[in-house]
Amino acid sequence: MLKKLKVKRVVPTITLLILFFSSSVFAETTNYQTDLLQEIWQLHPNKTYEVDIINKKTPLTLLGVDMLANEQMAFFPDKEHLQLVESYLIQPDGKRIPLPANSVYTRPSPLSITASGFTNSMVTTVIFPKLQPGYQRVTHWKLTRFKPDPFGIMIMQLPAFEAAVTRQEVIIHKPNALALQWSKRGNYQVSTLQLPKETIIKAWLSNKPAESNEVAMTDEVDFQSLFVASSQKSWEDLGRTYYQLAQNKSAVTPEIQALAKSIAGNKTGLSAAKALYNWTTANIHYVQLSLNAAGAYVPHSATEILNNRYGDCKDYATLLQALLKAVGIKSYTALIDWGGVTTKLPVPTSAQFNHAIIYLPEYHLFANPTDQTASFGVLDENLANKFVVIGSEKGETTYTPMGKPEENQYNLESDITLEENGEISGQGTAWTTGIINNQLRRTVNLTTSMQKWADSLLSDTLEGGTGIISPSDSHDLDHDMVTHIQWHSPFAFTMNKTIYFNIPYGIDYLSPNTLRHTITYAKRRYPATMMLSTLTWNYKIHLPKNYQAEALPLNVIFNNPAGSYKSTYIQNNDIIRVTRQLIIAKNYFQPEEYEYFNQLMFKMISDTRSTLVLKKRDA
Repeated sequence: MLKKLKVKRVVPTITLLILFFSSSVFAETTNYQTDLLQEIWQLHPNKTYEVDIINKKTPLTLLGVDMLANEQMAFFPDKEHLQLVESYLIQPDGKRIPLPANSVYTRPSPLSITASGFTNSMVTTVIFPKLQPGYQRVTHWKLTRFKPDPFGIMIMQLPAFEAAVTRQEVIIHKPNALALQWSKRGNYQVSTLQLPKETIIKAWLSNKPAESNEVAMTDEVDFQSLFVASSQKSWEDLGRTYYQLAQNKSAVTPEIQALAKSIAGNKTGLSAAKALYNWTTANIHYVQLSLNAAGAYVPHSATEILNNRYGDCKDYATLLQALLKAVGIKSYTALIDWGGVTTKLPVPTSAQFNHAIIYLPEYHLFANPTDQTASFGVLDENLANKFVVIGSEKGETTYTPMGKPEENQYNLESDITLEENGEISGQGTAWTTGIINNQLRRTVNLTTSMQKWADSLLSDTLEGGTGIISPSDSHDLDHDMVTHIQWHSPFAFTMNKTIYFNIPYGIDYLSPNTLRHTITYAKRRYPATMMLSTLTWNYKIHLPKNYQAEALPLNVIFNNPAGSYKSTYIQNNDIIRVTRQLIIAKNYFQPEEYEYFNQLMFKMISDTRSTLVLKKRDA
């Protein structure tokens, strides 16, 4: 089908500050509106089709002009023909403005150039050079699919989340000989007209207001109004179809057999599987070709992937499947959403998925070889507790493991010295496990200066300062990350007879100050997801000479359905020991449940804002 692929929301905990800031900027602005989006489908019994798409949008702001400055449509010339029937602008006074001839062009997609042999997709682009706020942008496309898609007919219409929609509709002319399932959710209305040779299905939605993101929000596919139609009989049938398409691609050649033996050595079972996974993850370069793009379902052969040393998610799974087969371990490709979609669509369709991982049925173990930061068997927060279809002989459905808070740990041990001149020096060690390992490896791999990263984290503290972060090898997937930290804050506090200050925490990449940005202050409208995790902070604070603690914060114990938080403050001579622990025990929150999470975060933030009072001893 002709469809702009949605960008899936992958939101690591470490980047929630960025997400919160960005959503705040655009919360009050509607940058454009959809006046009409109409799709007219003519289906055929052999599952080929023609579809006309009429798209009318109006920018309301200068940012909206930038967002609508061009429109692109991709197609596969060996399976599809794409025609731009017409395109133009309409001024507010109704005058039509034709586009210059050089504003429309068709070129090979970037991926077809950079990853030769992986796709032959082309992209037609329309540029609107005279677009202004209030001008309506109009395009009419016609796509002809002359070779059936392996997964048959897939139609899904979902209104743009951030835009107001006046009308959006899909009209399907379905031959009575063609079996088609369809369903709708929310404000879509559906009518059917049964004729002697065809059934006309019409679904439409009117007057949807613009909406804005919320922090940690699930994908809008979970809750938005939508219409979806599919010729798939069942989810199991979809799994069988994928198996039939891909089963010969993981053949064990002599080259594959020799490679598997050299990697696994004398290892067997999960030890061998881990070695093969690590090799695949480290030695194959990723190229992006979305799973639900037309014609993008069939992986390349394991031999071709090995020779090219690059591939997409299906290719990673296929090569690993061949290597596992070579050492006697059975595995299948599993289709999954790697993003914010947490619910199953109402009819079986390949639109449910955008990613492929590996499944070892003997161990009921899933692994994601595409993720070069994930240890074997560790799925990140956007793959946990997800609906999957197994590409097997029978076709199967299941869910990936939800995980447990204790599997994803962050432990920080800091030794902090309050100097007599008002400066602070500190050193410490952080240990991470599970998904937090993935996130830390990813951050380390993208960071060019550990000192600049340390200084950036310190700039968010009251004390400021400079420091250095020394992480363990982020490419070693067999061992958890261990990070050593050192810092110095030269202007931390003023030396008076009585000193009031918050507990300093220095370099801390999962500090309570970062996590506070997950709080929603307005009434929550949409579901949210959080990573199940256990975060522990231990501080050993050395007091300045001749000072003692006159008042320590009160210990805290708090529990609710979202999790728990506790803290203790103990003084022993000139040392104060502080322990804080946050456990997030729930990973999915309906809007009305999010208040539990808010309460948990508020309890932690309130505790970290409490004041430590030091008093100088009398001479």
